[in-house]
Order: sequence, then C-alpha cells, then structure tokens
Amino acid sequence: MSNINTLNSELPVAKRIERVTMTVTETAELIGVSQTTVYAMAREGQIPHARVRGRILFHREVIESWLRGEHAQAAQA
Repeated sequence: MSNINTLNSELPVAKRIERVTMTVTETAELIGVSQTTVYAMAREGQIPHARVRGRILFHREVIESWLRGEHAQAAQA
C-alpha cells in the first residue's frame, strides 16, 4: 500500500487558476484612484461592474478595455 506522500507526489501539478475578477481595492490600484472614488463610480454607473452577494466586482478584461476607451458605456451586470 502506498503512503499518502507518494500518491500526492505522483499527481500532476494543477495549473494555477488566475482570477478574472478584481475587488474595489485592486481596481482602484489598477486605475490609480482611491477606493472611495471606485465606489462612487460604481454607484453612479460610471464604471462597468457586477454585484455578487453584496460585493462589487470588476472583470479585469472589461476594465482594461474600458480604460482603453473600447467599452462604450458602463454596464452593470
């Protein structure tokens, strides 16, 4: 019978899962404004975001597109 350590060492290394969403703090750092500004922008519909169980989340690719001016209108999901 193999021990657990041997079994674990034989398992393939899982690829690191990269998050596609960002928090208010991460978004504020990315766009160079305060967290308060990000909250205000989300509340006023000025930045694309989603609300999940009371949390405000931002999709990284959408925010990067929005920063480049490619996202025509801030849409709340």
